[in-house]
Amino acid sequence: MSEKWEISRVGKLELEVGETLQEAIIRLQILPLPPLAWTDCFLQTVRGHEVTKIGTETHPDKIEAVARPAEVEEVLGKIDSAIENANEYVEKGLYATKLGRRVRIRDV
Repeated sequence: MSEKWEISRVGKLELEVGETLQEAIIRLQILPLPPLAWTDCFLQTVRGHEVTKIGTETHPDKIEAVARPAEVEEVLGKIDSAIENANEYVEKGLYATKLGRRVRIRDV
């Protein structure tokens, strides 16, 4: 039986549109609190998707991004893609670590 490890969005998605209606701030929370490897992978993927993020470095479980109101759905899709990419990255690392331990035990 294999264990599935993942970070996922939780709670209510917040959307705040600025006074000029030119930008919106997207706020969401993820759980569980992500490990450093997950956060690094997530941030690199988000940068690659050219998402303007704010506030992620000090609170890794809270994600804030800026978008034009018409692009909110697109930006959310990019954030979800980055979450999935980071989940896969960490899952592969956990599997490799578990596999490495098994190999070492057999070698002893």
